[in-house]
Amino acid sequence: MTFVNKAIADAYFKKSLDENQINYQDYMSNPTILNNIMWYSVVNSDSVLKIAEFTLLKKDKPIEWRSYPIRKYLLDSCESADARMLTWFSQGFCFTQRNNDTLEVFIPKFGRGDLDKTLAKETFIFYYKLYSKNGVWMMDAQQPSSKDMKFKEAFTQLIEKIMGN
Repeated sequence: MTFVNKAIADAYFKKSLDENQINYQDYMSNPTILNNIMWYSVVNSDSVLKIAEFTLLKKDKPIEWRSYPIRKYLLDSCESADARMLTWFSQGFCFTQRNNDTLEVFIPKFGRGDLDKTLAKETFIFYYKLYSKNGVWMMDAQQPSSKDMKFKEAFTQLIEKIMGN
């Protein structure tokens, strides 16, 4: 059933991309956590990642694409093995932003934690920080602390999105 649902979701995502005249180089889709009814897609262009969800229960609802500037030059300018590993690991589905002396690298192919938010740090499940310490590049993985996680609210939100609300 998952293969059938993926084929249906992919057809709707690609139709939406065509209707919205969104050009892309790479495309991927996955089911969202704990189900195969709501799907998640990420497309990659030269300069922007676009991300959207689609539920099979509301096929008539327009797909809303969120955009994130890739800023590949920021990651390319970081001369570290960690930066090269993140580039390889993301398979081209990542974007970077600068926060003072730190590069924040988001790999959204694993989905979004909060489906109502758009700010990268608030919506993606985890991200990476690259920074220089005493002339050596370091990397830290960032994720919400368990005390900040609202599992009941997140599960309720997921169910509502699956139902098309």
